[in-house]
Amino acid sequence: MDTQTHKPILAAGAPALDRRIADLRHELALLEAEQRAQERQHRADVLRAMKELLAQHGFKPSELTSARSGKGSSAKPAIAPLYRDPATGATWAGRGTEPAWIKGRDREAFKVAG
Repeated sequence: MDTQTHKPILAAGAPALDRRIADLRHELALLEAEQRAQERQHRADVLRAMKELLAQHGFKPSELTSARSGKGSSAKPAIAPLYRDPATGATWAGRGTEPAWIKGRDREAFKVAG
């Protein structure tokens, strides 16, 4: 079979195919915009329902964020300082980079009692 015989048929259908592709892309863009609008509306509906539920039970929205910021499993415990600069009162727990006030000096002179 000669491949040359199919070229005119494909070439004649190309503008129609290009138009169909353009129509499908336009339809896809419209559907994506509609989906984004529905998602925004859904989020607004859920937020409104949550606020109503909080009000029914006497909670303030700020209580949700304050409850989360309390000491939880991800909160690191405070580390007691091991060294104190007598001149400024600055402290260092002995972890991380040495502060300038203790670098190269005898750490025992800055040791916190206790």
